[in-house]
Amino acid sequence: MTPTLPGWQVRMLGDDVAWIRCGTDGKMHALAPENGLFGCTVRCTPENGGNLLKMVSKNAILVNCASTSGGRFHWEGLESLLNKEDRISDWRRENWSSGQMRLPTHINCHFTAFTSSAPNVHPDWEASAGVPISFIIFGCRRTDEMPLVYEAESWDHGIIMAAGIRTISYSALDKPCLFSFRASPTTYLQ
Repeated sequence: MTPTLPGWQVRMLGDDVAWIRCGTDGKMHALAPENGLFGCTVRCTPENGGNLLKMVSKNAILVNCASTSGGRFHWEGLESLLNKEDRISDWRRENWSSGQMRLPTHINCHFTAFTSSAPNVHPDWEASAGVPISFIIFGCRRTDEMPLVYEAESWDHGIIMAAGIRTISYSALDKPCLFSFRASPTTYLQ
């Protein structure tokens, strides 16, 4: 996530689990117990996923994605990064071109990378005391009229809001029409 407002920064600790506690300074602190990021590359483009592209450019594992003859990874949305002479091999290592009816990547195209490779990782992400939290961004998948962004009035209100999040639950292998809502206090972790 890259803020578009001047002077704002978004620093992250991880993409999955954070241990949150009250610090000796009275502020909430978070610690990420994992050293790694894992995610789906679907619809990631230079415009909406610049940090992800920087993160996976070295020391990362990419599975089920296409590759170029120049040895770079490729998936839908990265066409602007191709050189004219590039040839593409799909996820099965078969020749692929944009005129074909099939996609170059498997629907379950994923990456794994070290947390330290994220350009927006908090500089103190490895500190044993954790890092002070200014705000928490909870994300979920919704196709209805739920607001994309809304602000809690207090920490207590934020906890209640987060515990009540309902999200569309499906794996990367499911068809988009096959989904259901999950309602649980940990739904936002899905």
